[in-house]
Amino acid sequence: MQCYPSRPVSLELFYSPPRRPRSSSITETLQGDRLSFANPDSAEVELLAQCCEPATFRLDKEDVYDETYRKAGKLDIDSFAMNIDLASLEIVEEISCRLLAQERPFKAELYKLNVYGEGSFFKTHKDTPWGENMFGSLVLVLPVPHKGGELVLRQNGNEWKYDSSTLTSQDGTPTISYVAFYGDIEHEVLPVESGHRITLTYNLFFKNPRILRAPSHDINSHPLRIELEKALKDPMFMKDGAFLGWGLQYDYPVEARPTEDCRRRTNRLDFVADNLKGEDALVAQICEDLNLTTETYVIFSSKEQTEIVLRHIPNLSGVNEEDIHSYLLTFSDAKQVIDAAYRNKVSKDESKIRPEIIWWLNNPKYVNAEVPHIGWGNQASLNYEYGSFCLLIKVDDHEARVDDVASQT
Repeated sequence: MQCYPSRPVSLELFYSPPRRPRSSSITETLQGDRLSFANPDSAEVELLAQCCEPATFRLDKEDVYDETYRKAGKLDIDSFAMNIDLASLEIVEEISCRLLAQERPFKAELYKLNVYGEGSFFKTHKDTPWGENMFGSLVLVLPVPHKGGELVLRQNGNEWKYDSSTLTSQDGTPTISYVAFYGDIEHEVLPVESGHRITLTYNLFFKNPRILRAPSHDINSHPLRIELEKALKDPMFMKDGAFLGWGLQYDYPVEARPTEDCRRRTNRLDFVADNLKGEDALVAQICEDLNLTTETYVIFSSKEQTEIVLRHIPNLSGVNEEDIHSYLLTFSDAKQVIDAAYRNKVSKDESKIRPEIIWWLNNPKYVNAEVPHIGWGNQASLNYEYGSFCLLIKVDDHEARVDDVASQT
């Protein structure tokens, strides 16, 4: 999540009301198709609010209207236009430099205009991903006086509160404020106490294909880069070769549909690698700089058996629950993995697949794949096998890697 400096602007909104306002007296005195933010009149703002449709939210791929969960108004993009240019305000540049681990081309698509009047709110939620390459959201708060309506963002036990009401005017100059955040961050809008909180929301999409560019900060001085490079030079560090494991720290809007063919991109694991965010992208970039091969896998864990990683999402239709572990090992891209700390406690497996030793740098934070299968109790039922995405980083033996490391220094 990144909050950015507010910017003075001269804005006008042109809109075509999708619904007639409730107050006929307002329409008699105001034309209602234009709103200037230089010095917004309260009656004009109220007219805009009344012309909005009730805002909905997405639940199980459907639009739901429930004012106990979200109370706000909205205009779709075919109902309004504004003289705003993100590039001239340097907003795109700010996001690229400060939110992304590397300067990666992306586009911001206008999604909605929302009006939060007195008593309006939006309870805790995550934004709906509108594509596999969507990585986050940008919210612009327009210069209209209001109190309350703070945006609260939460991730991994941390909380940030963004109070736009204190930023919409600087020395009497109308000013927009804005915040950008990843799509897997929970957030809510607290109740507006007075006035109107008017926002523009943009969906942020990576442009494809992936184009690696130099990071905006000096990646060579990053502690992980320094320590990993030092370790690779040590003859005793993974002297026989092994894997480092990085559990992805962000959720990715990838359609994890099963496929029997691990060579096809329909499982979308390659697409995950093309759209890494934050620390995930940083780790991948550091490994690439050090000539370390990384691949995205889905890992299936079991309390009683070794973990299995695959390069594709398997189809478990018709597979009995007790046979899933052995079935997964039949795939050509399957790896049976064990944590390096417990490698002496694992007995030989009947699959005859030699377990790969993995030194985990962290644990995955999200369940990314839910693969259905039939479970049997007193009767058949639909169960799921859950998998998480991770990066496996191949570390060659010392003799093979020493030349690669030397070439980077």
